Amino acid sequence: MCGIVGGLGLNGTARTFSLGFSEMIFSGVVIGLAQGIYLILEQGKAIDPIIFGLLQPLESLPNQLAVVGLVVSQAIIHIPVPSTSGQAVLTMPLVTPLTDLLGMSREIAVFTYQYSATLMDMMTPTNGTILAILAAANIKFNHWVAYIWKSWLLIMGIGLLAVIIALFSIS
Repeated sequence: MCGIVGGLGLNGTARTFSLGFSEMIFSGVVIGLAQGIYLILEQGKAIDPIIFGLLQPLESLPNQLAVVGLVVSQAIIHIPVPSTSGQAVLTMPLVTPLTDLLGMSREIAVFTYQYSATLMDMMTPTNGTILAILAAANIKFNHWVAYIWKSWLLIMGIGLLAVIIALFSIS
């Protein structure tokens, strides 16, 4: 209806729809490839050992370093697990007892997950959404990373500082 009201006519509307759809096919393929990486890791039973291997060494660190390690670990985990809800389901059962063991508030576990997952959404090459957006905008991923890395590091630093402050202020 919009195409007809806009003066494109039936054939013009169909051609415009087809042209728009053809531009999104690459984005769909990119999303499929990103999901394929996750499925291979999941079906290969590789995700749980990766998570355990990243979190287990944090038990012996002082709390200030353990918090930084949690943020970094959550950021690394977001690469093979680009789904934020999927990451929460996989990591929270391990991170929560770890923060309990270290005498930290469980809110710290949530903060480390939230800051890392949210920021990694902008940089993760397995995140189908960001790849689809970049493909639709005709922006190469390496150009995107080159453009945002300084701002990303600044925001990650602010997030780390916030988590460390929270470590001392939340009892």
